[in-house]
Amino acid sequence: MEEILSFLIAGVQHHEGKERIDEIKEGDKVHLILEPDNKYDSNAIRIEWANCMLGYVPKIKNRVLLQYINMYEISAEIKKADPKANLWTALEVAVYKDA
Repeated sequence: MEEILSFLIAGVQHHEGKERIDEIKEGDKVHLILEPDNKYDSNAIRIEWANCMLGYVPKIKNRVLLQYINMYEISAEIKKADPKANLWTALEVAVYKDA
C-alpha cells in the first residue's frame, strides 16, 4: 500500500473519541464516511473508529481526499495516537492507495 495523504483529525475535542482516546492504537483501521448533506461543508468526511466518531478530515484536505476516493480504492488507519497530547494534535490518520 502506498500512503497518499496524512492529516491530524479535526474536532476530536467535540466528539466521542475524546472519551476513548486511551484505547486507540497506531495501525487501527478507521472508516472515512462522506457527509454531502453536512450543513457546514458539503465536502465533509467523517472519521469513525470502532463505531465511535473521532472527528473530521480537516477542511483544507477533504477536497483532495475526495478526488482520491473517486479515483482509487483507499483505506485509512491511525498513524499516530498520543493520548497525552492536546486533543487537536493527538490523532493522525494515514490514507493509503490499495494495490
